[in-house]
Amino acid sequence: MKGAQGKRSDSSFLPEDYLKKKAERRTNSIAVVLFVVVTFGVVGAFFVTNRQWHDVRQYQKSVNVRFAKAAEDIERLKALEEQGDQLQEKAELTMVLIEKVPRTRLLAELINRMPKEMKLMELEVQSERLDKPLSLKRAKRKAAQPDKGSSLTKKQRTGKGPKEKSDEPPPVMAPRYDTSVVILGVAPHNTEVARYLSGLQACDLLTDVELVSTEKTTIKERELVKFRIEAELRPGVDARSVEPLKARREGDPFRLDTDEPAAPSVDVGKVDLWEGKR
Repeated sequence: MKGAQGKRSDSSFLPEDYLKKKAERRTNSIAVVLFVVVTFGVVGAFFVTNRQWHDVRQYQKSVNVRFAKAAEDIERLKALEEQGDQLQEKAELTMVLIEKVPRTRLLAELINRMPKEMKLMELEVQSERLDKPLSLKRAKRKAAQPDKGSSLTKKQRTGKGPKEKSDEPPPVMAPRYDTSVVILGVAPHNTEVARYLSGLQACDLLTDVELVSTEKTTIKERELVKFRIEAELRPGVDARSVEPLKARREGDPFRLDTDEPAAPSVDVGKVDLWEGKR
């Protein structure tokens, strides 16, 4: 083998320096080509990455624009909600001024549901005012809104936050009433009292109708059943939406069948049923 290689190298007429330089040039050419290929690859990757970053920045700008527009829409929605709350408060204040259940209508319901043999001795209607701020809904909504952490932190550190409004006007309050009805009357038997109690429980204007007490009594040598019924006026009820009970009655429901007429005793309490007037 060594003899063959020696013969092959001896048979070459080119000098060794030339062969070495030729091999170096070939190696340099390959290195240059590889360098150019790698350089083009790096430059191409840079342009591709730069293009992708450009697309990402453009998409981020479009997202920011949409977020800004959405924030404006949210602010408009909040403003509309506040306006709606204000209109609702004004509507509730206006509805308070309207007599939803006229006293004549309530008295007519109580009388028309009475059996013919029953008489009323006393009717008492008392109202207790319940004040509730109408702006509580807006206060809860404002308290539930998230504050901006960075600006809030800066304001707390610098102490330049908005001054607390100590002289804000009190919230507008609509008067609300819890109305109770007390009925005292007499009837010949307990059957009429039970019928009257059932009729009042079927009335859409009243709720929590209860028979508190019954006892025997004698009026003008007549043995009668004296009863006491208590009820509550249904909150938020509107007499215009309730079909009235029509009944034909003869005589005065407050007058007993005696020789002397009995004057009716109707007490509307310290506070009127709707407007606070005696």
